[in-house]
Amino acid sequence: MARHIILVRTPLEPISQDPYYSTLCTHLSATPHHLPVLTTTFLSLPLLSSLISTDPTPRYSGVILTSTRSAEAWSRAADSTHPSWSSIPFFVVGPGTRDAVLRLDPVPSPTILGAGLTGSGEKLSFFIVEHFGGEVPELPLLYLVGDKNRDTIPRILGDAGIRLVKQQVYETCPAGDVETRLEEIIDRIFEARCEGEECPTIWFALFSPSGAKHCLGVLRTRDMLRCRREGEGREEERPPRIKLAAIGPTTKAYVEGEEGLFMHAVAASPDPLDLIRAMLEGREDDDE
Repeated sequence: MARHIILVRTPLEPISQDPYYSTLCTHLSATPHHLPVLTTTFLSLPLLSSLISTDPTPRYSGVILTSTRSAEAWSRAADSTHPSWSSIPFFVVGPGTRDAVLRLDPVPSPTILGAGLTGSGEKLSFFIVEHFGGEVPELPLLYLVGDKNRDTIPRILGDAGIRLVKQQVYETCPAGDVETRLEEIIDRIFEARCEGEECPTIWFALFSPSGAKHCLGVLRTRDMLRCRREGEGREEERPPRIKLAAIGPTTKAYVEGEEGLFMHAVAASPDPLDLIRAMLEGREDDDE
């Protein structure tokens, strides 16, 4: 079973409310470790606050959110939410983003669509096209983005004639001391390993191409990924077995295409249970 799991993401606070942490603890009897490799800076919050506090019905036919960070930006900006947002559909890329919207106070709209049927920007785009029945809505959709969003949604919706108003509300940059924090996590894993387990398998769950890039850059140094085995008066060092899991096809494509690494598991949707299913199916020689 996958006992040693490093989630390459920033957890929700308090951690007991983090869906990945709580689900992995419950279903795998494991204690996952979080390794934040990116820091988030929220942008244009006064402008977003102004949008949220005014009537959206003359301006937008829907809202697109593709990450929990975009939902957090909404939360930070929502000093006063205009009641007419309740008539506007919110399109989300997966259960994690849906749950982040449901945690907003107040929840801006009861109509949150796409969470259980999509899982990627491409699938969400086609879902939106189908939602409007092949017709082009008169008003554009408000699309809250970060600094590293792909062109998938604008391209597919643009081909269908659906207009977007993109508003960047956050940016990410590499976090400091990633190597030190990873060393500390691995030290704890070795201390907690089972008796006779010389060199544990460590799963790294990757949640974005940018996060994967920084994490894998650290892993490539290899100096920190050593497993010590005592024998005949000397220490032999060899790296632990690393397995990689992706939260979706975009991260998988980056890791395999740009990093040239094999992906052992890919979640069917950005959901904790789907991540667990993928890891169990991909464990192969994982320790039982």
